[in-house]
Amino acid sequence: MEDLRDKIKNTFLGNAALSFLSLIYGFTINTRKQLYETGFLKKHSLPVKVICFGNISTGGTGKTSTVIMAATELKKTGFNVAIIMRGYKRKNKKRDVVILHKDRDFSPDEAGDEALMLYDILKDLSIPIIVSSDRYKAGKTAIKEFDSNIILMDDGYQYFRLKRDKNFLLINAATDFQNERILPIGNLREDKNGIKRADLIILTHCERENEEKLKEIKRSIYKINPKADIIESMHVPQFFIDASTLKKIPLDFIKGEIVAVSGIGDPSSFEESLKSLGLKINQAWRFPDHHRFTNEEFKTIENHRHDVTLITTYKDFSRFPENWKKLIGKNVYILFIEVVFLYNGYKIFLDQVIEKGEGV
Repeated sequence: MEDLRDKIKNTFLGNAALSFLSLIYGFTINTRKQLYETGFLKKHSLPVKVICFGNISTGGTGKTSTVIMAATELKKTGFNVAIIMRGYKRKNKKRDVVILHKDRDFSPDEAGDEALMLYDILKDLSIPIIVSSDRYKAGKTAIKEFDSNIILMDDGYQYFRLKRDKNFLLINAATDFQNERILPIGNLREDKNGIKRADLIILTHCERENEEKLKEIKRSIYKINPKADIIESMHVPQFFIDASTLKKIPLDFIKGEIVAVSGIGDPSSFEESLKSLGLKINQAWRFPDHHRFTNEEFKTIENHRHDVTLITTYKDFSRFPENWKKLIGKNVYILFIEVVFLYNGYKIFLDQVIEKGEGV
């Protein structure tokens, strides 16, 4: 889609049309925001603390990995934490609220790929994932069903209906953030004044930029929001997972040539992580974000990879066809990546997360 947009932008009429649509989109978002801020549209609050994780741009920022870290730390600290989310691109939306928990029955089609990934990673900690387009209803369900005393809202920065105690904004340092414009001519979900709502700003993928570029991004952010803390983070590969057995595999187990398959917001980040491990990518199949893979696509991949090791992401693996083992056979691995904060970022992050949870 971005390639198509770039082709349209390169023509005078195309650029003018996209610019006009961006004005309409920006006006619509700002109007909706004002209606909530002035009280014309009602905001709802929950009787527990709510921390929102989100971004103001499309594409991958590493938000989900950061939510996982926050949920894990809160659980270790003794909180009954729950995660609420919309469940983007759910195939089956018969139920308003879907609960993902090891003690509950649920249909994967009703959850969405990100919710399934969160559930798989956090199920041993008994952290419930509540999916609903109505995040207020999802939060009430978490409190009623699991006695949750702190709620993490995943991807809710532009969801103004639910009040929150903290806004954590993630910005991908590897993008041209300073020159970015509003959808559809650019990738911003709202204008940059939205940065003012952030209590904490997390620069992600800092491993892909130099120190001068990071300083430049920080300066542009401070001009809009001088009060928010800004911390830096990196995405660091931890291990591989054998897709057939789900067993952890050391990073040095796989060597040489591989093929990469992904359908995420920032595929280049995934591919750069593979290259950083000394792997040579023979071919990279890139699909749209949240893409559900088909049998035909997997047959094509299998016919072209010639038994070379295939590596994908955890999020993409949750969208594999049910019979994927018959279609692409063996030598399929998942790269597991964790967020690592730089300098004193981890302490600042935890202080922000736990501060508003004290006393609940």
